[in-house]
Amino acid sequence: MQQQPNRNTFEEDMKVSSNILMLLVNAHVSCITMFIRHSFGSNMPGITGVVSAIMLFLVTAGQEDGVFFWYMITWFMALCCQRAWTAKLASQCKHEHSYYAGWPWLALLGGIKNEMAAKKIEPALCVFIGLMLMPLSPVLGGFVMFGCVTLTILLLSDVTATRRQVTAMRDLQIEQRQMAERMRGMRDDF
Repeated sequence: MQQQPNRNTFEEDMKVSSNILMLLVNAHVSCITMFIRHSFGSNMPGITGVVSAIMLFLVTAGQEDGVFFWYMITWFMALCCQRAWTAKLASQCKHEHSYYAGWPWLALLGGIKNEMAAKKIEPALCVFIGLMLMPLSPVLGGFVMFGCVTLTILLLSDVTATRRQVTAMRDLQIEQRQMAERMRGMRDDF
């Protein structure tokens, strides 16, 4: 009897594809957020940072523009500084979620009052900075401008995930209240 090859379903293929897409989106965002955010979680950027480094290396190797090479070097230095800052905060018992993606500098510099408002402005900031970099290096300018797309995708993904978590917590709260009412004899719907 011959075994059939293991065939993934369409749903499994879509999950794998979306996970790869989100890894690439996170990697590109990490190439930018090292400069526009601070106070990352202890596990950031993690595997995303490895993919970011590979992405930066491939873009640098794929063209002859020396400016992008210096961007890559500067990114590595910014990554080291961010990791040192995170370690300093941890030594002072100031912990964020280990996968926290950083607090936007815009919230400090621009007088913006909350983190979400600052994160909503970051895509426009990428377009502005990318346009400013275009005369210096079209590759770097385009790379930074593409942050408008990746930051927006990540922001929408985070908002959706948070809404789902809040909805799940609310559902659990309702279920627990109903169970407590059943236990006290206040409900007879079981």
